[in-house]
Amino acid sequence: MKNFTREDTKFIKGIAIILMFYHHLFCFPDRIGGVSYFSLFSLQGHTAANIIGSFGKICVALFVFLSGYGTYIATDGMNGVTGVITKKICRLYKTYWEVFVVFIPLCFLVGAPNVNKSLRTLILNFTGLEITYNGEISFFTPFVMLMIYTPIILWISKKIKNVYAFGLTVFASSLLGLYVIPNIANTTLGAGLDKSFFYPILTMPFPLLLAHYMSGIFCAKYNILSKIKEKYSNNILASVVAVVVCAAVVYMRQYNGVLYDYIYAPLFIMTIIVIFENKIGRI
Repeated sequence: MKNFTREDTKFIKGIAIILMFYHHLFCFPDRIGGVSYFSLFSLQGHTAANIIGSFGKICVALFVFLSGYGTYIATDGMNGVTGVITKKICRLYKTYWEVFVVFIPLCFLVGAPNVNKSLRTLILNFTGLEITYNGEISFFTPFVMLMIYTPIILWISKKIKNVYAFGLTVFASSLLGLYVIPNIANTTLGAGLDKSFFYPILTMPFPLLLAHYMSGIFCAKYNILSKIKEKYSNNILASVVAVVVCAAVVYMRQYNGVLYDYIYAPLFIMTIIVIFENKIGRI
């Protein structure tokens, strides 16, 4: 069977990185004042670069989905889940601190307005408990929280045997993130929670990341990506359909934003698998 391998994961991550660059380069025109470019085509008043850049924000969902997928595979049948998660968190902080020790001194030198010299703020940003120095990495803290909750998430995932029940669980996690947790502070029981230190971390975007993560676990548990790869490799008709589905995902996300990324991310990955497993796609 043609399994969805670590090499496939790296390939998808490469595409996600390209999308990330497109998003940051073409969706914030105020950051590149005085720079102009010619677009290949326009659609409904939007340039091709802007359309791809807008869709590029799905890169976060792609990374989180692949993390959920990989974590389930890495811990399947293992008892030492905590050890695996601890290593993942340590690797994450290692990368974060490598950037931090270069980025922050440079910000101090050039007098970046968002970087103040308060010791408390410095410590909170260094530990990732607060992300005020660089808003572009605001996903870091919610992702660490996701890793901390992973043993519980995996335990629940492995208890659910029925595929439809698991699908409903993924859907429920999206509702939890979109409507329940963000509005807890508006209820009688949750009054005053919005003033607590951890409430911002537990509202946005952590609950949204949970749905992407659960979606990745779902696809790993039922081996969906490997089945897609096996069934539709070198199938010209499937490749044509995949291109159409991919275009539809790009189009729909333009209007729905992050609401359905837990669905769009796996769909996009499936289309990429089919397209690039085709001989023409590989060229």
